[in-house]
Amino acid sequence: MSDFIQKDSSPYRNLQIVVGLGILTLLIWHIVPYGRFFLYPFVILSTWFHEMGHGLTALILGGTFHKLEIFSTGSGVAYWSGELFAGNLGRAFVAAAGPIAPTIFGGIFLYYSRYNNRTRLIMLLFSILLCASAVIWVRSWFGLGAIVLFAILFFLVAVFGKERLNQFCLQFVAIQAFMSLYLSLDYIFTGIGQTDAGIFYSDTYHISESLFLPYWFWGGVICIFSLAIMFFSFRLLIRPRK
Repeated sequence: MSDFIQKDSSPYRNLQIVVGLGILTLLIWHIVPYGRFFLYPFVILSTWFHEMGHGLTALILGGTFHKLEIFSTGSGVAYWSGELFAGNLGRAFVAAAGPIAPTIFGGIFLYYSRYNNRTRLIMLLFSILLCASAVIWVRSWFGLGAIVLFAILFFLVAVFGKERLNQFCLQFVAIQAFMSLYLSLDYIFTGIGQTDAGIFYSDTYHISESLFLPYWFWGGVICIFSLAIMFFSFRLLIRPRK
């Protein structure tokens, strides 16, 4: 057996840990007194995933990502402009990227948590991305402070934490990212969203305006797509490594 495989954790042990984290998170949200206060920082992190999804997708498709704002209520908004390569389809992709981004990030983290000798690198890269986004795009004082604190925390874990701690952090953040779909169901299936910056049309409303069919249809598509990402992430987590 190679040294690379010897350093990897048991796939089914990882699955047990991740499922346990998911159940624990649900219990904390709904049963544990002040449980939501404990998980509040990860609501802010999920908002960062969401808004970065909008902004980076607009940037990839030829637009300009101006800034993002994150507020203490957990709401946020990303500002972008410009003509996109795919026109209306591109605008629909930008709108959909927000609610889907947390699940994509969670899937990436869950996949790389399979390999103990890669978790430190992923945590380090994540902290750098957080720091870079704070410098380039985050323009609300609360959001700036929160994202910088996350960047510092994950950097310290990556540099000084053991591989098991880095693995656990990746898995925990992945589950919190997955939970954002559950927590945002009301928003996905509505036409208007409320943030501290004002009242905006929802992401699914923008998709329906750019394409066709009502916003609730696209809310269902986003849910199905996100659940599919979660399913394949769990499949990859337990897939035997060669």
